[in-house]
Amino acid sequence: MKRFSETEKWRDPWFRRLPHTLKLGYLYLLDAVDNAGVWDPDFEAANFAVGVDVPWSDLQAAMGDRLQVLPSGKWHLTKFIGFQYGPLSEACKPHAQVLRLVDHHGIKLRVSKGYPKGIHTPKDKDKDKDKDKDRKGSAEGEASTPTPADIYAAYPRKQAPGEARKAIEKAIARGNSPERLHERTLAFAKATKSWPPEDRQYIPYPATWFNRDQFDDDPAKWVRIDPNKPAQQALPILDNLRDD
Repeated sequence: MKRFSETEKWRDPWFRRLPHTLKLGYLYLLDAVDNAGVWDPDFEAANFAVGVDVPWSDLQAAMGDRLQVLPSGKWHLTKFIGFQYGPLSEACKPHAQVLRLVDHHGIKLRVSKGYPKGIHTPKDKDKDKDKDKDRKGSAEGEASTPTPADIYAAYPRKQAPGEARKAIEKAIARGNSPERLHERTLAFAKATKSWPPEDRQYIPYPATWFNRDQFDDDPAKWVRIDPNKPAQQALPILDNLRDD
């Protein structure tokens, strides 16, 4: 079956630091799971397919909240559905099979009754742009809600704006407030200004950062001190961040 592939995983520090056997196991999982991101573990068959003995318990530990072991013992890639389909909707026919699998596996997800954001015709996109403008033109003195365009503009790497906007819309649909996303994005952008020049090439593409909920990372991990600059210049970025 055909699926979207996250090409930016090769720039993801988490994936980059995996031992090669765990990388192979993770790549196998991405292809072996069903359309709901669930795999019924068959380690013998998986090792045969991969060509090496993967330490699956080590992979499970390394994946952290990226992996959920269901009561049935099956493995669920927790971010698979959000990346492949965005918010699931009962009104979207292509989601019907996925919803049946979600119900079969007992996975708990928020399901929309109508079409989710991100499934747009060109006219719909034009309407969204108008709505964004309307929100920006709110009454004087009233703080306007940041739009996906505002949040993208705050991100320190400008790549693939269309995919980035979709990823931001999906993040909002998962229950993250636009205000918090904007705030965390601004903080991350501020942090990267202190990075050594050779490290800035590793700033993730914006779609990757939002699809993987990296805005929820501990902000302390965003700080990389440039040895050519005073350390104190890198530290104030952690001030005034929300914990919610």
